Amino acid sequence: PDGTAYVVTGAGPAGGDFHANSVVALGSDLKVKDWYSGASSMNPAIVNYKGKQLVIVGGKDGSLVVLDAASLGGPDHKTALSETAALSKPGTKHGWDGLATWQDTDGTPWVIASISAPVSVPSLKSSAGHGAVVAFKVEDADGKTVLMPIWMSGDMVNPAPARIANGAVIALAGGNGMAHAKLLVLDAKTGKELYSSKESIPTYANHSGVAVGDSHAFFTDHNNVLYSFGIALEH
Repeated sequence: PDGTAYVVTGAGPAGGDFHANSVVALGSDLKVKDWYSGASSMNPAIVNYKGKQLVIVGGKDGSLVVLDAASLGGPDHKTALSETAALSKPGTKHGWDGLATWQDTDGTPWVIASISAPVSVPSLKSSAGHGAVVAFKVEDADGKTVLMPIWMSGDMVNPAPARIANGAVIALAGGNGMAHAKLLVLDAKTGKELYSSKESIPTYANHSGVAVGDSHAFFTDHNNVLYSFGIALEH
């Protein structure tokens, strides 16, 4: 609300004003207001929870980190509110990895992480060899604000950042030269599969995100074909 922008920086020299591998808060004048050291290249997500703005970002060891927007990393710029267990090995993430957020009817914020690397969530007894979409609910536990894993999709090759609409997660497995793309619609609260495009997309789409509008999901494949998946209505 105050015009602050949150960006993630890449590798670079340590110290000084560089703030490499960090989440950096920029004011409307684009000057650095605050930062947290120890982030991966995944773009941050912002959620509101109990009067606080939380910044969710990837940790450098394959985890997800919860930060307080009012003080990123605390006085030492290294202390998070909480951090999940490692979901994947550090350094193996794909450029399409990303976060999406939504709020359920109870007002509880959720975070949906798309991870394009082998994923393991021990608390859910789930793992995937290529990648997956993992859903977290923002909760309080042991005096901390945490991301609680709720469900995980099946194995997905290069999942693009998810989109959420009408209580459903629209997830595109972009595929690669060995695996075709697949569009999935999952129940946002349970992860139950509501729809799958199965074998209908003949090639991969790992350089495309998915956009949602007017009850349709749109994306392009490797051959520059534009797809529109939706519900047929009588007019």
